[in-house]
Amino acid sequence: AIRFIVMGQGNPDLEAEAIELAAALPGQFVYCKGYNRKAARLITAAADFIILPSLFEPCGLEDLIAQVYGTIPIAHAQGGLQKIINGKTGFLYTVPDGEEQNTDIHIRTLTQAVLEQAERFLKSGKTKLTDIPYYKDIILQAYAALHREFSWKHIFAEQYLKLYFPDH
Repeated sequence: AIRFIVMGQGNPDLEAEAIELAAALPGQFVYCKGYNRKAARLITAAADFIILPSLFEPCGLEDLIAQVYGTIPIAHAQGGLQKIINGKTGFLYTVPDGEEQNTDIHIRTLTQAVLEQAERFLKSGKTKLTDIPYYKDIILQAYAALHREFSWKHIFAEQYLKLYFPDH
């Protein structure tokens, strides 16, 4: 079975829809209005996927945090979330140029990206994501990239030293 936990707040119409869905689908859809960091970390650690539909994302920490837990991000290719390598360390989706603020198009595009992965998971006949080689590879590649590209050692050697000591 597929279950969703949605945490956040924003568009009042979308919040009202989330509240209605939670009432109509108890045990399958949970809506937590607002943001609580501790709860968000627990949810992320327990999830198979994290959905990051940000319209603006300067850095993108939630995707990195998710990857530490082995949770695969499905994210809007925006700002710092673009460091996700589509199909290798997570999944990215884009909305057509000029339509970024169009809520209906964004929801439709996001829904398609989520349904694509849900269908792949359900067709596998497995109950655990890590039992599916495709997803297990993504989790392992994301974890390796996280430690390779975002480790302090790598950042220091490849970015800080070059910035402060360009001749070395």
